[in-house]
Amino acid sequence: MTILIIENDAGISQLLKKKIEGCGYETTVVQTAGEAMSLLEDHSPYLMVLDYGLPDMNGKELIKELKKRVRPMPDFIVSTGLGDERIAAEMMKLGARDYVVKDTNFLNKLPGVIRRVDNKIKNENKLKLAEEALRESEIKYRQVVENATEGIFVIQDDSYCYVNQRGAEIFNTTRERILSGKIYEFVHPDDRMACDNRVSARKQGETTEELLVHRIFDVSGNEKWVEVRGISIIWEGRHASMCFVIDITERKRAEQEKAQIEEQYRQAQKVEAIGKLYSRRP
Repeated sequence: MTILIIENDAGISQLLKKKIEGCGYETTVVQTAGEAMSLLEDHSPYLMVLDYGLPDMNGKELIKELKKRVRPMPDFIVSTGLGDERIAAEMMKLGARDYVVKDTNFLNKLPGVIRRVDNKIKNENKLKLAEEALRESEIKYRQVVENATEGIFVIQDDSYCYVNQRGAEIFNTTRERILSGKIYEFVHPDDRMACDNRVSARKQGETTEELLVHRIFDVSGNEKWVEVRGISIIWEGRHASMCFVIDITERKRAEQEKAQIEEQYRQAQKVEAIGKLYSRRP
């Protein structure tokens, strides 16, 4: 990592160079604001140590000019003369990470200031990376949810606060319509208590059976069968239930048709058995 030293005094700049390189950093040295601006057109140092009193412009003027020209703007530490705390405060408002006063202990204090700023920058970068990773994770998760083949609903405070596109399709309506409606509006009246008991139990932290099969009505009044699996989650800092819903109407109809055929077959066997019994009588 390279630290750019912008120091008017040639003797001090060499002492700074030696001190900073002794801490494990590489350095580049310039003595004027003009040299600094020219160098920053093609180079991006990790950190700058800026002498406020430069010959061609002061540190405040240089930073304002760099903010117009350089993207991204390097972090910087400002060095000021003894008694220039007001200037240091102004530079902190412009973005200085820290400042150090040029007193008799200046060279000994600077390495500690640099290490402190370095650690702060590294921690901030780690936080940024973590936040970016979280955003990417949230985007990927939302993409998965939005494109899921199951209807996905989030229930909180007895109302829907999220539904994916597939969930709206199951009810043959829009997401806005579901989110603005009542929680059990589309549930068959005979099945509402079972649904409510399941949501209440989950809200109390109780373990519930994995699947619940019940009837619903879509907005056109068509009766459907759904299979629901729910889990407890934290949604925007509070408890909620996430429900995964599968439309099993066709499967239910097939099961009912199969049951009817099997019942008809059993009845036919009974009739045939009775017929054989009577045919054997003398």
